[in-house]
Amino acid sequence: MSDRDLDGEEYFVEVDIIRRVEATHAGGDVCELSVKPLLYIIEEIFQPATPSVPRFDQGTQVQLNVLDDSAFQFDLNVMIDLLSSTIIEISSKISSGGDEDKTTFGILETLGSYNWDAKVVLALVAFAFKFGNFLAMAQPYSSNPLLKSVPILQELQRTEEIYKPKFVEVSNLIKATLNMTKCIVEFIEFEFHNTIHNTKGDIFSAVYWTIKCIVGCASQILGLTGMGRGKISSIAETKSAQRVSSKHIYLKKKLNELKEEKRSWEASQTLERLMEEVHIDNIEVMKGLIYAKEDQLPLLKGDTETRGSIEVLRSKKVMLLISDMNINDGELFILKKMYKESNNDPMKEESQYKVVWIPVVDRSTPWTHAKQDQFENCQLRMPWYSVYHPLMIDSAVIKYIKKVWNFKKNPILVVIDPEGKVINNNALHIIWIWGSLAFPFTSSKEAELWEHETWTFEFLAGSIDAAIPIWRAEDNYICLYGGGDMDWIKKFTTTAQRIAEATRIKLQILYMGKSFPGEQIRENISIITVEKLSYSLQDLTLVWVFWERLKSVKQSKMQLKSTVQNDPIMQEINTILSFDEKDEGWAVFCRGSAMAMAKSEIILQCLTNFDLWRKYMNDQDFVIALNHYNRKFSLPQLIESQHLDNMNVLRELISAKEDQLPLLKGDTKTRGSIEVLKSKTVLLLISDEQFADEELFVLKKIYIESRQDPAREESQYEVVWIPVVDRSTEWNEARQQQFENHHSNMPWYSVYDPLLIDPAVIIYIQEVRQFNKKPILVVLDPQGKLVNNNALHMLWIWESLAFPFTIATEEELWKQQTWVIKLLADPINEAIPNWIAEENYICLYGGGDIDWIKKFIAKAQVVAEAANIKLQILYVGKSNPGEQIQGNISTITEEKLSHSLQDLPLVKFFWKRLKSMLQSRMHLGHIEKNDPVMQEINTILSFDEKDEGWALLCRGSDMAIAKSEIILKCLSDFDLWRTYMNEKEFVTTLKHYHRKLLLVQLMESPHKDNMEVLRELINAKEDQQPLFKGDAKQRASIEVLKNKTVLFLISDVEFDDEELLFMLKKTYAESRQFEMVWIPVVDRSIPWTQAKETQFLIHQWNMPWYSVSYHSIIDLAVIMYIEQVWNFKKKPILVVLDPQGKLVNTNALHMLWIWGSLALPFTGTREAELWKREISRIELLANSIDATIPRIQEENYICLYGGENIDWIREFTATARKIAEATSIPLQILYVGRSNSNEEQVRKIIDTVTVEKLSHSLQEYHHVWFFWQRLESMWHSKTQLGCTVENDPILREINTLLSFDKNHEGWAVFCRGTAMAMAKGETILQCLKDFDSWKTHMEDKDFVTALNHHLNQLQKPTSMGETEHN
Repeated sequence: MSDRDLDGEEYFVEVDIIRRVEATHAGGDVCELSVKPLLYIIEEIFQPATPSVPRFDQGTQVQLNVLDDSAFQFDLNVMIDLLSSTIIEISSKISSGGDEDKTTFGILETLGSYNWDAKVVLALVAFAFKFGNFLAMAQPYSSNPLLKSVPILQELQRTEEIYKPKFVEVSNLIKATLNMTKCIVEFIEFEFHNTIHNTKGDIFSAVYWTIKCIVGCASQILGLTGMGRGKISSIAETKSAQRVSSKHIYLKKKLNELKEEKRSWEASQTLERLMEEVHIDNIEVMKGLIYAKEDQLPLLKGDTETRGSIEVLRSKKVMLLISDMNINDGELFILKKMYKESNNDPMKEESQYKVVWIPVVDRSTPWTHAKQDQFENCQLRMPWYSVYHPLMIDSAVIKYIKKVWNFKKNPILVVIDPEGKVINNNALHIIWIWGSLAFPFTSSKEAELWEHETWTFEFLAGSIDAAIPIWRAEDNYICLYGGGDMDWIKKFTTTAQRIAEATRIKLQILYMGKSFPGEQIRENISIITVEKLSYSLQDLTLVWVFWERLKSVKQSKMQLKSTVQNDPIMQEINTILSFDEKDEGWAVFCRGSAMAMAKSEIILQCLTNFDLWRKYMNDQDFVIALNHYNRKFSLPQLIESQHLDNMNVLRELISAKEDQLPLLKGDTKTRGSIEVLKSKTVLLLISDEQFADEELFVLKKIYIESRQDPAREESQYEVVWIPVVDRSTEWNEARQQQFENHHSNMPWYSVYDPLLIDPAVIIYIQEVRQFNKKPILVVLDPQGKLVNNNALHMLWIWESLAFPFTIATEEELWKQQTWVIKLLADPINEAIPNWIAEENYICLYGGGDIDWIKKFIAKAQVVAEAANIKLQILYVGKSNPGEQIQGNISTITEEKLSHSLQDLPLVKFFWKRLKSMLQSRMHLGHIEKNDPVMQEINTILSFDEKDEGWALLCRGSDMAIAKSEIILKCLSDFDLWRTYMNEKEFVTTLKHYHRKLLLVQLMESPHKDNMEVLRELINAKEDQQPLFKGDAKQRASIEVLKNKTVLFLISDVEFDDEELLFMLKKTYAESRQFEMVWIPVVDRSIPWTQAKETQFLIHQWNMPWYSVSYHSIIDLAVIMYIEQVWNFKKKPILVVLDPQGKLVNTNALHMLWIWGSLALPFTGTREAELWKREISRIELLANSIDATIPRIQEENYICLYGGENIDWIREFTATARKIAEATSIPLQILYVGRSNSNEEQVRKIIDTVTVEKLSHSLQEYHHVWFFWQRLESMWHSKTQLGCTVENDPILREINTLLSFDKNHEGWAVFCRGTAMAMAKGETILQCLKDFDSWKTHMEDKDFVTALNHHLNQLQKPTSMGETEHN
């Protein structure tokens, strides 16, 4: 067992042992010791105990009596004398007992200076000399004089039968240890004479475990003889014994493998030299391959079943058929056929060869009776020679066959000439193609045969079926087809026969199956025959032969370095073989030299669409017409394939024969061959007969420029006009004249005759290249590869810079561009480059409405003057300019309104170029959703759809675009947004304000969900995570807010309203039916400092809800919207959007102060509904501000009071308590402070009220603040709903309370149930002092009602107006 096969923990333990063992070795110079004599001694000593162990010298020339030789005895005695001290020391360690591992390493350290084989041998010698008599006790005493030198062991203390099994165990382990030792010695000796890698670890481990096993044996013997201590355990079950056993098996196996590897390598070297040498005849080579002994008959003749010697092959051409034993009849078919022909005429030159089968068998498994039967069956199926037995073929020969002759699994046929020279590593493929005609089967003969071969039906399948020559003689159409799909077969044969009947052609259809015919193909043949669908090859062997021959053609061509690019036969064969890769069908039609082929769906579609192409055929050219239509499908494949140059592609497209001059040069009026286009970039201008010259404006411009400097790289192209003409109508003189007029106006090439363009090419252009009347410019590179479906848009944008007009160039040009005025309008007006250089602001505008034009220009000039910017304004008209645009240009020029494009062609050029940019982006696979350039272009083009105006203002990379009324409004509202800009940000700020107006429209529009609105507000891209969740401390995408009510807390960064945050956190914790997002509004005119950043991060961290992930994510347009539409100033607001993104509340803070989470969903409707439930009572007035309020019972009277005059407070509370006592009413009095007092003053009064026990009091300042904030919120809520003090009692009472708070004097409210009486300080105190005058009213009224009645008597009627809250 290898160390790598151990379990994980054991493996690491073993690695550590090897490391430690290696460390005991002295290294450097070591004591060289001949260990074999010592092994002889050990064997003599151990022979009684290990009778079954083969002696070390068995099988060698050394005789057993070598130990009796006197000279040997002398040398051995000398050696033992020299080693005696070492042996004694080791013997002492072995017999010392104690820890076996420690003892083992002690022995290894003692033997540190010896070789690894000497270490284990000396350890074993020491053991043998110490315990030899014990091992001999069960046998007659040895007469060998060497045993007499071993000390006699003391008599065993006990001889009971129980110790016999222990003795057997020890004997067996000694046997295993001795075997292991001999194996180590043999391994190291082999290693010394050969280069072996990666075996040190195995040797170190083996030495360790062997010595440890010796130590274990010693311990066991000591126990048996009474010299040891402790209980005697079973040594056979120890880890040492198990590891020695497994290690011996592993090392022995590895040694045998290394020996076999060496022998095989030496044999391979001998064979390789033999095969390279020159010989008189082939007999030495044959003996080397077949390993024939002189007295053997290594061959068996299959047809006569007689054995033969190697001599029958002398001086003959020999073909070695090499295969495994699974070779089938199909693979033997052609060789049997040829061999039979040679035997029929043995005197022919082509018959002068012998065939020998060399079977390659798997030697890793045993040779069984079943394998022998299979082998003999193969022999009998072969009429030629075979080796008598597979194992006669040496493993070195098998290795050579695989390495040099490249045998893998498929049979090969190696040809050796009479002198023993290999002349073909595999001649099977040429035999499959030409049979005996390929004699003498050399590569030169193969090349000669191909020189005379062409792609014809006879070559493809002429001899595969006896009927084919008859069909050919009768000039029939022939169709070969194949595949495994029976449904397709029925559709195809039915359709083909129907067309044959319709066209009255005689069509013969033959089924060829698949390359690996099995049960499915057998069933198909049966169905085809029974249902008379077509003819069929009836024998699966013939099916197999057909496909094997095709594969052989490909193999032969590849062996001769042919490729599909340069060899037509290779192209056709590859096509047919590709059809067979799947289960789908295929078909080949032919007659004469014409041939058309296609795979399943394509050929079926061709036949199904017969009516579309039958007009191109007559009764003689069905196959040619089919091939034309089929080419529609093959042309894309041709164009997408790799070529050396563009000639094949261009000839296919222009149908140019080599002897034709199919081109006409427009500027020189000379004809030319297709060769003028060779290895050049070719631009195919494809159009119909009707097109406007202006569509070619840019192409003509750059072509003429390129001819003026033909050496430039950008000039290395040619243009060819391909006219797509309607062939369903007659080609008459008028059409010919129109065609000639067009090509005479073109300076480049055109086809000389439109009818040169094959119908298949027309179909390809229309259906595949998607040509539909409008001109396109298809680009082929110098190798004929299609690099652009339509480069016209590139020319409109970049002109000659677009060379070489590839998609890659187009992408690169866009990478170099940004959406700036230079890209948009640089070529259309010569003044624009100067404006750009002078850093002027530039405005392009268009439209047909002259009134709007005048308004816009006037407004733009006023704003430019107010903003102190230099603005250049240019009119660019509309995309289809006519008289109206020409009139506008005249008016603008005459009235000096602005600059203007001066002629209509330039106007057309601007808009054509703009549309080309859009086409280019679409052509590159961009989509408007994530392409800003497309968005901008589409915006401009959308403005052009109507007659209304539009404008684009820009400077540098900043650009703002808007249509008529919006751009006018932006300019009219200049004063609203000028504060957001500085002198360099005019366009940017205008763009933001324009966005703000669009945001207003967006917010007013209905939506399915809130995503679009939220993305606009938070400026979130799809790949961003613009939110930060405070409690989770992680980023989030905008999707977390989808379809939820969203509350936007809007504030500046500096806000520190702890009470507000407390209220929001409380509400947020109570209800998760909404999400909240903090939006900080930052003044961008002030630098963003580190202090502000820290403040922003602290807020973000402390808020449990969402906030924007960084402050600058909020666009300036949104800030404008927040400030101008939501009226944010500086005080925080809480804006609410419903799940559809609709604004339902511009500030819900007052609702939160009043009702908390009950206010959900914070709409105006919800606010009105909540007020309907409320009446003027203490719960509304003071709910949740103090823990004592909920404990007040309905029958109690409650008094809330406030103010800062402590004297008034003392007098008021004393008077109120006195009356309560006098009337025995339960009165609870609560101090609620004052709204605008400082915290210190409020706390001082609270302490006084509490200490002096004047009344209850709100104990925390924020409770006081909350009471008044909530009261303010009620006032805001009511007024926001349109309530007034005249029509709303609650608002009237709130207004009165707020008016009390304006001065520091006191005030009070008494209430019970719905009854309430309130008045300011002196009034309420006077009223209480006058109690005796109105207490009689309490007989029919309660206290609060009576108090209220008296207050009304004291107050004047005009007091309400005086106390209104402002």
